[in-house]
Amino acid sequence: MISKSINLLCDGEKLACVDLDPGTGGHLAVLCHGAGKSSKERSGSFALALSSRGILTRTFDFSGHGDSTGQLGDLTLERRRAQAACAIRDAWRVYGRRRLVLVGFSMSGQTLADLLPEFGSECDCVVMIAPAVYDEQVRDLPFEDEEFTEGIRRAGSWEESDAYASIRAFQRPVIVVTAGKDQVVLEPVVDELTSAAAADGGIFRVHLPDAPHRLSEWLSTNERDRTTVLDAIDRALGRGGWSD
Repeated sequence: MISKSINLLCDGEKLACVDLDPGTGGHLAVLCHGAGKSSKERSGSFALALSSRGILTRTFDFSGHGDSTGQLGDLTLERRRAQAACAIRDAWRVYGRRRLVLVGFSMSGQTLADLLPEFGSECDCVVMIAPAVYDEQVRDLPFEDEEFTEGIRRAGSWEESDAYASIRAFQRPVIVVTAGKDQVVLEPVVDELTSAAAADGGIFRVHLPDAPHRLSEWLSTNERDRTTVLDAIDRALGRGGWSD
C-alpha cells in the first residue's frame, strides 16, 4: 500500500488530497466529506479499509476544510461539485482512467448527484452515506449567506433538489447507508433517493441501527459496520454476488 499526500490547485484554491494506492488495476474511489468541520481525516480508516480491497482511494478536503485553503463561508454547493470533479480528473491524470466508485457523506449526497451528469457513464457505484440533498435554488449561494441558511431550512426544501433526477438517470447500483441515531437526515429524503435508484440500476440499503449521523467517524472506528458497508460495495461492483 502506497500513501501519497498531494496539493491540488483547483478553483483558485489548494486542495489537500491523500491517495491510497494498493498497486492494483481496479477502480478509483473518490471520497467526499460532509459539511461543517468535516474533513478527509474523519474517514481515514474507512478509506484505508476500502483501499485494502484493491481500490485506489482518494480523499480530499474541500476548500475551507481541513488542510485546504479558502474560507468555509465562501464555499457553495456548485464549488463543491467543481472541486470534486477536479479531484477525479486529476486522479485520472496521475493513475490513468479507471472506473469510478463515488462515496459521499452527508452534504456530499448532493455533491455525488451533481457529479453524475459528467461522470455517471464512467461510474460503477454511488455510495451515499447519511445523505442530504438541497433545493437547486441555493446551489450558487455562499454558505455564509443568510439566504442559503434560510433556503436549506425551509420546510420541504429537499423536495426541490435535482438530486433525484440525477440518481434516477444513473444506470448502475446505488448504496444508501443510514444511521439509526441520525437526527439530521430526514427519512423522506432517504425514501425518495431509494425510490429513484431502485427504478434503474439497483439499490442497496444498509442500515446501521447504533450509528449517529457522523458516519465518517463511526465507520472509521467500528469494524463490524465498516465491513458491512464495504461488503455492500463489493457486491455492487460484482465482486460478491451482484449481477446485472
